[in-house]
Amino acid sequence: YSMLRKVFGALLLSSVFVFSSCSETIDVNAERRAENEKVFLSYASDKNFEKVSLPGNYGDRYIYMNKKVSGSGTVAPRATDLIKMHYEVALLSTYKSGTPRFFDGNINKQNVSSMRISDLIPGVAIALQSMKVGDKAEVLIPWFLAYGSRDSQVVPAFSALYYNIELLSIVGDQE
Repeated sequence: YSMLRKVFGALLLSSVFVFSSCSETIDVNAERRAENEKVFLSYASDKNFEKVSLPGNYGDRYIYMNKKVSGSGTVAPRATDLIKMHYEVALLSTYKSGTPRFFDGNINKQNVSSMRISDLIPGVAIALQSMKVGDKAEVLIPWFLAYGSRDSQVVPAFSALYYNIELLSIVGDQE
């Protein structure tokens, strides 16, 4: 009987430890998320970005855009289209003193050829479907339309992203 009490006590103690460490993780994530959302909205407001959303699967989810150059294109691509684009990406969540921090290494500036819009993160898909060939835009993507609540090797959880995008061409629809 005393052995059973010891085992039960140990299980109870370990479950208290597990639940308390989970709540600490949740609190840390909630703080990180709140701080990143504050930075995201502050940057969008300071730089006069325009709120953009698309109907359908995205619901009330949105990005912010600031078109820098209007191109000569007359048609916006669809999610099933293959496109060519140039982009730069930065972590907006680390924005300090007026500028986002660009990633180090090869991910900083990329030319993408024949990339299907639906294969990109949702925030970039929204942006591209709001652009025409030749358009250049700054895009702010909230964490929930970027990489979400998971950490990746490069992007921390709850990170908002800043993109500089130029839509070079619509290659075609493969469906």
